[in-house]
Amino acid sequence: EDHHWLSDQLCSVRKLIEIFEATEEDVTARSRRGGMKKPIQVGRVGLRCIYCSNVPARQRAKGAVSYPNSIRIVHQAVRNFQRYHLMQCPNMPQKIKDEYEGLKTTRCHSGNASLQYWITSCHALGMFD
Repeated sequence: EDHHWLSDQLCSVRKLIEIFEATEEDVTARSRRGGMKKPIQVGRVGLRCIYCSNVPARQRAKGAVSYPNSIRIVHQAVRNFQRYHLMQCPNMPQKIKDEYEGLKTTRCHSGNASLQYWITSCHALGMFD
C-alpha cells in the first residue's frame, strides 16, 4: 500500500527506518549532543536507521536517530534521514545505497499525500501526540 502514497525512493527509505522507545543510554547519548530545547525522556518515541540501531551513538553518522516532537513532523524526520544520513551511513550496505540511487529515475514525487501517509501510519502503530 505504501506505493500508492509514497514515491519509489520514499518506499525504499521507509524500509530503512525503525521506530523505537528511548532507553537511558539513548537519553544520555542525545543529551551529550545538545541542541534540544526540551531533553528527551526514557520512553520517548524515536526513529532510527536499522543499520545503526546496534552501533554506539558516537560511532553513528549524522542523522541516524531523530526524535520528532509530533507525528505531524515524522515526514520531516524521514526526509532529514534521507538527505543527511542515508548515503553517509557507514553501516548500510553499498547495495542498498545503489538501489536507492537507482530509484531517482522512477516516480519521484509523493505530493501532499505523503504527509497524511506518515500521520495515518503513526496512528496505525499506536502513536499519538
